[in-house]
Order: sequence, then C-alpha cells, then structure tokens
Amino acid sequence: MIKQWELMEQFKKQDEKFKELRDRYWEKERDAKEHVQTLRSQYDACVHRELKEGKDCTAEKGKLRTQIVDAEKAAELAVQERVQVYQFISDEKAQADRITIAHLAEDYRLNQIPAIRAAEVDPIIARLKDARAAYFNAVLDLHEVRDRYQPFYSQFNEMVYNYYKNGQHGAHPHIPHVFEDRLAPFIHENELVAAQSHRRLPTDVARVVSEDQQ
Repeated sequence: MIKQWELMEQFKKQDEKFKELRDRYWEKERDAKEHVQTLRSQYDACVHRELKEGKDCTAEKGKLRTQIVDAEKAAELAVQERVQVYQFISDEKAQADRITIAHLAEDYRLNQIPAIRAAEVDPIIARLKDARAAYFNAVLDLHEVRDRYQPFYSQFNEMVYNYYKNGQHGAHPHIPHVFEDRLAPFIHENELVAAQSHRRLPTDVARVVSEDQQ
C-alpha cells in the first residue's frame, strides 16, 4: 500500500462528497414518495369512514386530493433532481477540477512508481546484482580449483585403478575429486520458482528482514 499519495486522498474525499450528494437526493426522493403514500392512505381512510359511518368527508377529501396532487408533483421533481445529480456525478467533464481515474493512473505512472522504485526497489536490485556477481564468480572459482587439480587427479585416479583392476588388492576405493558439484549449494530452478511464486525459501536459508521491512 502506498503510504502517502496525496492525489488518491483527494480522490477519496471527492468520492465521499459525491456519495453524500447521491444519498441526500435519494433520501429526498424517498421521503417525497413516502409522503404521497401517506396522503393516499389518509384519503383511503377518509373514504372508508364515509362508507362505514355515513360521515360526510367531502371537504377533507378535497383537501387531501389537493395535497396529493402537490405531493406527486414534489415527488416527480425529486426524481428529476436525483437523476440530474447522478448525471452530474457521472459526467467527468462537468467539473473543471474533477479528479478522475485517468488522473490517478497518470500520476501513478509518472510520480508514484519512480518514487517507490527509487526508495524500495532499486536498493534491493543493487543487492541482487552484487549477490549475482558474487555467486557466478564463486562458481568459476570452484571450477578453476577443480581445473588446477584435474591433471593430478586424472593421473592419480588411473594409478589407483591400475593397482586394483586385477582384484588382487581388494575392492577399488572411490577417489574423489577436490571439488564435486554435490559439495556446493548451487541455486536450482525449482528453488527460484518456490521463492518467486510461493515466497518460500530453501530449508537451509534463513529469512533476513531489514528494519524497514518489519
């Protein structure tokens, strides 16, 4: 997670402002429609009393009809306002200072990525380059030691072989070279895959974490 990204924080505040705006006009529309339903329920109750009790509710019904018409107009206006607000929020060109995803992507590419790489990635890559150079030089050093002893090893190994080949002196002993591949902790492809894909180290390697990574 990027620790400090000013433009992203501004984007989040802008998004919160838009959410509050949407909620306010949605609630206004909801309240207007509920008011219409309340008035209609009152009108139905008035008609019910008129039928059940024989009471004349002409004046009350007339008043309620007027209120219902006014409430329906208010509800229709609330719907229109809510639609306008949603269109305003969706239209990125409606505001000159609008922060868009495109702005975030550009700032990420031009500013955030270079800063993060310089502070966190490049130093690790430098360590990896040093380790890579040391590793391959060590591989060459080992094989150069082997090469220096190769003439002696060939001669001595042949001498031992000739001594034991007739079977008169017992079993032929193994004559090791000064360096054999099994002695060195070479890096194998499956170990690289385990580290890169599964974040898993070889069993003989301890994880070393710097204070910045803790």
